Amino acid sequence: GLYTIFAPLDSAFDALPAGILDVLLQPENADLLTDVLLYHTVAAEMYSKDLINGLMVETLEGGNVVVSK
Repeated sequence: GLYTIFAPLDSAFDALPAGILDVLLQPENADLLTDVLLYHTVAAEMYSKDLINGLMVETLEGGNVVVSK
């Protein structure tokens, strides 16, 4: 199928608590990492022109994210 992955900005990674990326990459946390990745993925082909402020999209993780440009 067609998917769109929303990649967080560097500032989002910088805001994470120290060491959290290392924790997510440990094999025993694969399920948690999967949830994080699915939260940033939608089952649709989307382009920047489709993304308007306030648009709500459902993620593969089951939650919703609101577009903010």
